[in-house]
Amino acid sequence: MSYPRFRPVAICLGLLTLTVGASAQAEDEQGHDVAAGRAVVVPAGRTIDRDYFAVAERVDIAGTINGDAHVLARHVRINGTVNGDLIASGATVEIDGTVAQDARLFAGRVTVRGTIGRNLSAASAKIDLAPSAVINGAVVAAGLTVRVDAPITRNVTVAGRQVTLAGPVGGNVNAAAPDLEIASTANITGHLNYLGHRPPAIRDQAQIGGPVTRRTFPTLRLPLPEQLEESVRWIGLGMLLTSAISTLVLGLVMIGLFPGSVDRTVRQLARRPWGAGGIGLVVCVAAPLVTAALALSLVGLPLAVVLVGVSVVMLYAARIFTMTWVGQSIQAQFGSGTRPRAAFLIGLVLYYLLRLIPVLGAIVGITATLFGLGAACRTVLAREPSSPPAPAGPRLLAQDFE
Repeated sequence: MSYPRFRPVAICLGLLTLTVGASAQAEDEQGHDVAAGRAVVVPAGRTIDRDYFAVAERVDIAGTINGDAHVLARHVRINGTVNGDLIASGATVEIDGTVAQDARLFAGRVTVRGTIGRNLSAASAKIDLAPSAVINGAVVAAGLTVRVDAPITRNVTVAGRQVTLAGPVGGNVNAAAPDLEIASTANITGHLNYLGHRPPAIRDQAQIGGPVTRRTFPTLRLPLPEQLEESVRWIGLGMLLTSAISTLVLGLVMIGLFPGSVDRTVRQLARRPWGAGGIGLVVCVAAPLVTAALALSLVGLPLAVVLVGVSVVMLYAARIFTMTWVGQSIQAQFGSGTRPRAAFLIGLVLYYLLRLIPVLGAIVGITATLFGLGAACRTVLAREPSSPPAPAGPRLLAQDFE
């Protein structure tokens, strides 16, 4: 097994490990408690007297956190007490315990059966505020299906495809939904402001203290002129021409200032084009993840900004290597030698002619970028000797000493 083949993967894993380690250490020095792993549990009886951060497959908080809790996991469950704010995101978030301050939740499904000391903000496909829940503040919720059975002390602002209000609300209700039901157990102290095409289904025995105001969704009818399609076509051609000119200038500058680097990258691409394309695809997937990991920490944020800038430049310049490689391949077919500038111009013209074809043009653009990006990464990571190895000396035979 050859180590250099796996060197890019090892370097990426090493950088990610160092980044996460530095981030965790920095957070700990600031007085935070950081936890990560497959399953993270704060058992009942344990008390954490500072802010808490957790990233895992599953997070269960059954103890007490005397600070804010920031949780990112596939499954999040709060059985204990968070005496600060709770910010949680995951596939499911369940609150059976107590959050003394605000709760901000973003998940595939949100279920609250416990107590929220202040306000609740939630965005989810399904939101269920059970009858046992207590919200001592306002609620802002958005989801496909939203059901509110819990008593709400202040206002409720809700948007969804299907919304059901079945508990007491101490303030106004502002709702936007195609299907709104006010159950018979609902008791709204203030106004009901409703945005929808149909009137809300207000059941018997439901109590609404203020007036009910309904507005319909605005209907947008934008007349499309016959010239719009032609205008869009000309705008696309203009953008493509601008891209071609900027790529031409950038390519000539790169070949003029860094001819050796461009030549080495093109040779890497010619040697293993599909391997370079695979590396480019891996980099395009891994770079956003590494950037996000850096941006989550105060220490790594400046490095994340630099990485974003470098990534944008590399993505734009990567196709220049592919254009030059294609041009050199065409030159070789006609036996006219390999002149970098001429090869680049040939590849540039061919690239933008193919870009004019609707579907094929997009495929060509993505492929050229991935191939050039992978070749550039291989060139950076490759160890090429700066000077040729010294020739071996003459062999000495036994008869030379006789």
